[in-house]
Amino acid sequence: MRSMDSYSEEATKLENAALKRELSDLKRERDKYKTLFDTSADALSIIDLATGKFIECNTSALAMHNVQSEQDFLALSPADLSPEYQPCGSRSAELAKIYLSKTVSEGPQTFRWEHENFGGVKFECLVSLSAFKMPESMLVLAAVRDISDIIKSKEAVVKAHTEIEKYESAIQLQQERFRAFVEQAPVGIAINRFADGAFVSVNKEFTEFSGYELDEMSKLSYWELTPSKYEDEETKQLSLLNSTGRYGPYRKEYIHKDGHCYPVLLSGVKIIDEEGVPLIWSVVQDVTEQEEAEKELRKAKAQAENANEAKSLFLSNMSHEIRTPMNGVLGMLQLLEKEPLSEKTKKLVSTAVYSAKTLLRILNDILDYSKIESNSLSLETTEFSIEKTMESILSYEFPKAESTRLY
Repeated sequence: MRSMDSYSEEATKLENAALKRELSDLKRERDKYKTLFDTSADALSIIDLATGKFIECNTSALAMHNVQSEQDFLALSPADLSPEYQPCGSRSAELAKIYLSKTVSEGPQTFRWEHENFGGVKFECLVSLSAFKMPESMLVLAAVRDISDIIKSKEAVVKAHTEIEKYESAIQLQQERFRAFVEQAPVGIAINRFADGAFVSVNKEFTEFSGYELDEMSKLSYWELTPSKYEDEETKQLSLLNSTGRYGPYRKEYIHKDGHCYPVLLSGVKIIDEEGVPLIWSVVQDVTEQEEAEKELRKAKAQAENANEAKSLFLSNMSHEIRTPMNGVLGMLQLLEKEPLSEKTKKLVSTAVYSAKTLLRILNDILDYSKIESNSLSLETTEFSIEKTMESILSYEFPKAESTRLY
């Protein structure tokens, strides 16, 4: 039989083995958490509340705060890593004590904090504090994440969103203005599908001269408004539109809702909508009044030309009718002028001859009107006697002056 000492020795060995396994497990757990602690991307540190100093930190904490070594870091307090005042206006040292106290009394705390590294650079952080009690003291784990890039990105997003809203507002304003312009335009504006010519949209002016309402237009295409005699021209214009992106201006006719045809002048461009569908944007003018005005103008022009021809014919006939007897009178006076006459009689005959020649010149001047209208009048330069001209005027006016005894 075994002695009591051998049983006690064996129990001790088993107990030691169990203790070693437990210690080994604890070491593995410690090493695991130590590894997580050291390799964390967040800046991790442990604060001893009794001293207010850091007792441990990871490499991320050193890099974030631009501290050269762990020994240097452990000589610091949280206030040493912060500017004197936080953005809220509170002193960093006092506010840090408040958060540490709340962590112990109320539980974990998460808040935004402004740090300042040893290079003098300030940056926004998200800080999480968790308290845990050790046999000797109360410790706080601080996890710090630099969110300055996130804040900048958020600010950039907000700014971009503001810019987008501004541009959207400007675009909306322009669209409203353009829509009002299209609706109030004094010419017809129509949008048709390129594939089949169906009306997508028309403005008020288009409905007024076509006779159709808006809901009726959406069920029609421009082929249904176009007389069949224009099919070849329509095909030509569509080919031009497809190759150059625009067509017209050209004239054709549309069929009114009541059945009569009326003239229109069209021009347009090809556009692609937001869904990639090709459309035709056209400006359509009802030129009924314009054509009627042109017809009246042509009629008035023809009447004026006929009247002018009649006037020219009248002047020509009149001049010939008057010139023939005037030439006879002038001839007789010129023969009489060669006869032996008294000085007084000779002077009177000479005056009559001059007056007859003047009348013939007047007839020639009347005929010159027709030359002026046809831009065929030519001027000539000739010599004349001022003395004879004055004598002729005096002789012409002498009988009147003598009869009134003014001479």
